[in-house]
Parts: sequence; structure tokens; C-alpha cells
Amino acid sequence: MVSPKDGPKKPTQRFWESYSALYGNGSVKKRSLHTGSRIKEKARLERHEQIDFVKWCKAKGLRVAANMNEGRRSKRNGASLQAAGLSAGHPDVQIYAKRKGSGSLFIEMKRTKGSVISDEQREWVAWLNANGYTAHFAYGAEDAKRLTEQYLALPVS
Repeated sequence: MVSPKDGPKKPTQRFWESYSALYGNGSVKKRSLHTGSRIKEKARLERHEQIDFVKWCKAKGLRVAANMNEGRRSKRNGASLQAAGLSAGHPDVQIYAKRKGSGSLFIEMKRTKGSVISDEQREWVAWLNANGYTAHFAYGAEDAKRLTEQYLALPVS
């Protein structure tokens, strides 16, 4: 037991490494504080990948917008958002940069591991590609950056 004069104990470096492995932005293997066993490598959340990608786009001076389709909502709130135009499966990020044969680039962000593509997402990407836009699935921020650089290398229309 800690005496009052000692004050509260500060978390150790080992604690923060384990905490970061479980909840932070890193995707690293660490040992659990409680059991000493290895913690399974955890892929970053799609949201974290998207944040990194959007920061990169802004640093490059690109005009970028995001569709906030993810997250849990009440039925009432969901119905209200759908009435206002929110559509299931719409890609997460749009980059406004017209290139030859395409009005703009749409990217559906996915985690690097454990991603699932819904039928609605497949339909949106297919429809966008068939109607004069460019749309892709990107597995992590690095993949999204690569796809964006390829798109930007196309001739301007």
C-alpha cells in the first residue's frame, strides 16, 4: 500500500508502451503487464489512417472533404441524416482535383488488416468509376497516398 506521503505512483514506461499498443496509434507488439504474454499486433483504426491521409493531403495543398458515414447512431438520428443525404457505402474521402477523364478522386479508406468491403461500398465505387469519376479502396494511409499521387500524375483536362 502506498503511504500518503509517497503520493500517487506515476505510470511506468512499460505501462505506457502497453497502453499505446492497445489503444494508441502505433501497431506494435508489446508484452502485457498482467500476464507477461505477447499482445496480438493490432491494426490501426480506419479513422486513424484517414486522419493521417487527410493531413498529408492538406500539407500538399489539395482540396479534400470527408464523408462522416461511420459510427453508431440512434435510429432517429440515422433517419434524419439519411433524409439530409447521408448514403451508406459512399466513399470516405473526396479529393477535388480534375484530371483527364475524371471529375475528382474518391477514396474508401480501409484498415490495413481485417477490413471488410460492404456491398454498398462496392456499388458506390463501381458507379463512380462508370460515371466519370475515379474511385478506389485504399488499405491504410500509405496506400491512399500512393493512389492519390498516381491520380495527380495524370494530365489535367
